[in-house]
Amino acid sequence: MARTWIGLGDRGPGVRRWQELLLKAGYELPDWGADGGFGNETRDATIKAQTDLKAAGLYTGRIDCKVGDLTLEAMHKHLGLKSPGSDRVKVIDGVEVHDCRGHVDLPSGARPQWGDQWYRRRGVVMHRTSVRMGERPERYYSMNAHIAVTLQGRIFLIHPWGTHIWHGHRPSIWTIGIEFDGNPEGWPPEPGKKSYYWKPGGGPDPITDAQVKAGDVLLRLLLDEFQAHDRAFRYIYAHRQSSNMRETDPGWEAWRKIAIPWMERTGATPGDIGRQGTTFGSGYHIPQSWDPSSPVKGFRVS
Repeated sequence: MARTWIGLGDRGPGVRRWQELLLKAGYELPDWGADGGFGNETRDATIKAQTDLKAAGLYTGRIDCKVGDLTLEAMHKHLGLKSPGSDRVKVIDGVEVHDCRGHVDLPSGARPQWGDQWYRRRGVVMHRTSVRMGERPERYYSMNAHIAVTLQGRIFLIHPWGTHIWHGHRPSIWTIGIEFDGNPEGWPPEPGKKSYYWKPGGGPDPITDAQVKAGDVLLRLLLDEFQAHDRAFRYIYAHRQSSNMRETDPGWEAWRKIAIPWMERTGATPGDIGRQGTTFGSGYHIPQSWDPSSPVKGFRVS
């Protein structure tokens, strides 16, 4: 079933790319051009394009001014271009990897003027979204992170890993930000102890087996790219280490099921002072409830 991507009233890089295709195909946008806004001018050009593509036998959908997979596929065939996204989705060990890097606008927390920051890269910061973001890559485009992993185990490589994005407070300067979808629990369930998570709406979302599997694939991709840039993969931080407003981020399950196995495989640590991890600013150490080998017993002890 075709999925609607953009339509009247939408704004953003997806609209701009469609407008650029319209212009390339000879359709006029005389007043606004490829401005990223799907207004009446783009609507009229889209209806004409769908009508022409249908007459040419390239488009089998409805003439409805909604630009989805069928419209994009038809326009790419008309222009002699490769199928949209055909070179940006790979399946590795059963895990979908969507490489969107360089194809979407950078988020507000990015510093593109700093140039390529790979010479600074020393590790990653793990996050959880604290709300369910879903399975559509566009939901993650404006997120202040480089990578997202959905509950169903899809990997979205959103922004270039050498671009500085303010995702995890101070460690943002030398790390890549990874968001795992879902609302994290602060500590494991205990008899008589109420669960605690950052945003209570709907309760916590356990880390899924699909996310763990995707994490294995993602680690290989990270290590390959670190090696390609001659950088050592030294640190795996939790966002809680740099902000007391993120004390449950990424949560005990993400740390036990993903971060600790990654550390065991790579020798990376959550800082230079052992398994309790280095803290920055108002952040907290890694507690024993997350990592039994940490010397830190209290959840909020800094």
